[in-house]
Amino acid sequence: MTDAPAPRAGSAARRWAAAAATMALMAACCAHSVHAAAVPGRPPDLVGTVAGEPGAAYLVDTSPTTDFGPDYFEGMSIVTEPARGETVVVGSDDRALPSPGLEAGDVVEVWIGDVCAESSPVQCDVVAIRVTAQAG
Repeated sequence: MTDAPAPRAGSAARRWAAAAATMALMAACCAHSVHAAAVPGRPPDLVGTVAGEPGAAYLVDTSPTTDFGPDYFEGMSIVTEPARGETVVVGSDDRALPSPGLEAGDVVEVWIGDVCAESSPVQCDVVAIRVTAQAG
């Protein structure tokens, strides 16, 4: 029976350090693609400007990119609830914005879901918001 060679001193510590560095690099590289994938892979449904206070934001100066009239989305609430994961809010680089993430004067692209309540203003299921120009 032969004895296995003894491991070199410090080799376990080097392996752990290399594994930790690899995991950190993977997390950093993947973070961007995870957020980018959260925005639908289709053109936004409208472009508008944010008005109101955080937690009570709504859209003004809307320009639908679909077949709706120019004022259809005017005044629509875009209150987001990121804690529940209902609406993705990203910057122009598709990275998630910190909550609340929207300020009056921001220009945004908005993706809506399949459900809109026909009211005035219309109430739609907001799937994602991309801030293309920040206020100020």
